[in-house]
Amino acid sequence: KLQDGCYLCESDLYITNPKLITKYQYASNILGAYSVETDDWCFKMSDGYIEDYRKGNTHCYNYYGISYWTAEDCAKLRRDFARTFSEGEEGKNYFWEFIPLVLYNSNYQVELRPCERRDIMEIDNFYELVQLDASYGKDY
Repeated sequence: KLQDGCYLCESDLYITNPKLITKYQYASNILGAYSVETDDWCFKMSDGYIEDYRKGNTHCYNYYGISYWTAEDCAKLRRDFARTFSEGEEGKNYFWEFIPLVLYNSNYQVELRPCERRDIMEIDNFYELVQLDASYGKDY
């Protein structure tokens, strides 16, 4: 529904630091950890706001798929998602965060909320799931 201010969290993440999700947030923000170099999705900062979202960079912040959006920005997201998805197949092929961070970045001022790499574990395959919870691998 994207209203009243909300978190958007990717479904393949295991949060090892529950303090990352707090009751109160006052600005739209995305979790990120500083990286000297990465080949993963990342962003840089300019005047306190996220910019230059792309895959691979140096002296940047790794993008972690947990973000908070204010009620005002939720309304903008609903509008910009609808606009993008109505563009046919091309509009449906974007990752959701590409819409506010690249396509319509002038509509948003998204802050960095720093975290540590150890705060979030991304589970991309069965092996990583078994590392997190060995009970999944007991029959294999």
